[in-house]
Amino acid sequence: MGSSDKGLDCTANWDFEPNGDIVGIGILVAFFATATATVGAILFGYFTESFPDSYFNDLDRYVIKRYKKSTVSRSISWLFAGLRALKDGLKSCLGFKVKPPRSLPRQKRQEALSRFILTLSDQQLVTGLATMVGVVANQRILSLYEFSVALSLAWFSSTTHLATLDALLQYFREHRTVRNWRVGGMLSLLILLSYCLFLEMFAQTRLELPVPIQCYFSQTANSPANQGDLGTFYTMSIISTCLTFYILWGGYILRIGKLYDGSVAEKTLISYRQLFCPKWSMLKNWIRRHRSEVAAEMRSSKRLHSLQRIMKATTKSKWKAKLLSGSYQYNASFLSSMSGVAFSFSYGISQVVAYRWLNQGVSIGIPSTIDFGQITPIFLLVLPILVAAEIYYESIGDTEALSSHQQHESSIEEKAPPNIVTTSAIINEAQKYEDLIPAMKEYLYREIEEIRHQERSATTAPELASVVPRKRQLLSDFEQFRAFEQNLDRSFAVIRVTFEVLLSTVLGITLNVNNVQANVAAYLIFFVWCSIPFVGIYYSTVRYIMILMNVIPYRAAEESGGAVAAERVVGGDEIQSETISIAFRESSNVLEEHPSS
Repeated sequence: MGSSDKGLDCTANWDFEPNGDIVGIGILVAFFATATATVGAILFGYFTESFPDSYFNDLDRYVIKRYKKSTVSRSISWLFAGLRALKDGLKSCLGFKVKPPRSLPRQKRQEALSRFILTLSDQQLVTGLATMVGVVANQRILSLYEFSVALSLAWFSSTTHLATLDALLQYFREHRTVRNWRVGGMLSLLILLSYCLFLEMFAQTRLELPVPIQCYFSQTANSPANQGDLGTFYTMSIISTCLTFYILWGGYILRIGKLYDGSVAEKTLISYRQLFCPKWSMLKNWIRRHRSEVAAEMRSSKRLHSLQRIMKATTKSKWKAKLLSGSYQYNASFLSSMSGVAFSFSYGISQVVAYRWLNQGVSIGIPSTIDFGQITPIFLLVLPILVAAEIYYESIGDTEALSSHQQHESSIEEKAPPNIVTTSAIINEAQKYEDLIPAMKEYLYREIEEIRHQERSATTAPELASVVPRKRQLLSDFEQFRAFEQNLDRSFAVIRVTFEVLLSTVLGITLNVNNVQANVAAYLIFFVWCSIPFVGIYYSTVRYIMILMNVIPYRAAEESGGAVAAERVVGGDEIQSETISIAFRESSNVLEEHPSS
């Protein structure tokens, strides 16, 4: 790198003072405060049910209900009530009008919180990109120490940004253009982070902390004089960097896949089977048109199969049923993402602290002054507060306007003649079936489609009438399945949530502790912990392929020859109403003996 090395000083000057715009206390306060506000907003949205209802399952609702009855919830309510009383007292003393407390309906609360988290998410993404661009553009003047601190801050911003995506899935699926632009920014940040992670990993084997990072590419760079003493540290640092790389790429792949439709894995498997299964080559046009429907039926079949496994286990072993039901509820809950949030938050903070203050016994001068570059980010922290206030009072104004409009309409209805028939007529069984179709498809997708095809192909009144008993039986099966799912034991799921959140928090801190024994223990636990999802992914992949071998020929035959032809293809499939009813009868007695906690 001949010409680029001109003027580059690669000698270690231990009297240097790091750039305050990177390691200054003002910068760190701004980063930590924003990340804390982001995680706090996610927790607030969860425990106040300010996310869309589709985010929650029965386990989430159970935990939220228990939280609202807890001492923590009551203490927070008393605290806010005291602050509200203090504010009203001050307003009364100053002569202002005191208004009664106002609360937002859930829909308005969801919209307000979504906009607030979106603002914080944008801030984290832009901050991470700006930090990485600045680091890459200034490699010649940034020391390895400054480079490492800046990289840890950018990594912290990126993982905090990833945590917000779980709370914004519905928004991005509804706003595809915004989602695509964001994915472009995420990929840009991912590429920059990956480059800097590998550069830092290799530079640590050749450079000392005060040396500019660009010296790694220089032929004049000297290895640290005490490299022999720090060999173990460098080995652990390389392992830690590879671990960070794994966490980063795994998190990005998972979140980007969820942003699109949540069924990327199913669609990938469908495409894979289409490519490598000769029988399906003739079905490629049908698969391309109906891939989303096949994916939906696969998810439905998987859910139904999981519940049937729990039902069978209930008749044999109580503990096996508890384990299966705990895993089933946990994997489908919003709570399952909390362990990732806890790990990212604890790992990010401990990593910044380790790079900023714990320099393996090396003394580096830290800037004591707070200059312009540190003051500005601190004052920019006011922006999320202003955004939150604007969103809240705007939502309150919309709620009051809507309430006034509804009161006006109700007064008009009260003046209407008494003989007008209202729309609150009794819903018959057929209407109930139609209303519950979206919910029933989550368990009985194929059966719903069979009835739809049978109804569509009916040409006589008796044929049409024969559909009614099937609808009635399907509705009964769905209600029993739903009741069984709602009454599942939740103790093991709650224990698993608590354990994984605590474990991920401790791991995030331990991985950055300057202790070889603690690092080795943390790495072993982490790799064992991460191997469990890989086993689950392999098992799910095998199950998905087995379901695909049944679903696609069935759906294609159904499309071409109707439900009768489809039933001829699959024959005695276990996911039929008769089998479902038998499973219910087998587990009904056990359900009475072992009610949920």
